[in-house]
Amino acid sequence: MRWSLEQLEVFVAVAEGHSFSAVARRQGRVQSAVSTAVAALEDDLGVRLFERSSGRQPRLTDAGLALLEEARELLRQCERLEGRALGLAQGEEA
Repeated sequence: MRWSLEQLEVFVAVAEGHSFSAVARRQGRVQSAVSTAVAALEDDLGVRLFERSSGRQPRLTDAGLALLEEARELLRQCERLEGRALGLAQGEEA
């Protein structure tokens, strides 16, 4: 496993926003950084997540559709982990 949570966040953001450039603007990045993150995730997973056509919005592939909810759930689990750790750090009982 070489993919990162950051790559998953970018994947989900592009899938929900239907635009690499819009995600880049929201995240304060250049569009090529967003594209590179998605391409690296695709390489790491061994599947193509988006159909890309010049001048068109990216469209999820069947593999992208199948993995989108898995990625969302993993990100939700990370949020729960961070929340639980914060609570424990603030003295909440284990």
